[in-house]
Amino acid sequence: MIDGGLRQIFRTHLPDAFWQSIETGSTGRGIPDSHYIFPGGVSGWIEYKATKANAVAVRPEQIAWLERYRRNGGRAFVAVRTHSGCSLFDGLAARSLAQGGCKAVPSALLIGLWAGGPSGWDWAHIRTRLVK
Repeated sequence: MIDGGLRQIFRTHLPDAFWQSIETGSTGRGIPDSHYIFPGGVSGWIEYKATKANAVAVRPEQIAWLERYRRNGGRAFVAVRTHSGCSLFDGLAARSLAQGGCKAVPSALLIGLWAGGPSGWDWAHIRTRLVK
């Protein structure tokens, strides 16, 4: 799977959010994979990626969309699943991810890093970060 199953994993572990998958094709290039909204109206976007190494394939239009959205005050993230766990990055990390992979992202843009499988990830912390 291109997204490492993250789309379904986030839906399963954060069931109080309303999730909408986005498949825009050529009509909205760069829009992230999922939009979410939690009770109370806090919403945002997540781009899901998976990698077996350090490199992360982020397309130029995805970088542009994420950077523009974040610069305008929106919540946007990139979740990357690796063989050892999951990392959640601020959407502004997309360019660094594309250029140098997970290891190239400035620490200020790393939201969290969780080892092991999804059942061991700190979902309360992930939820908190998605609504902050």
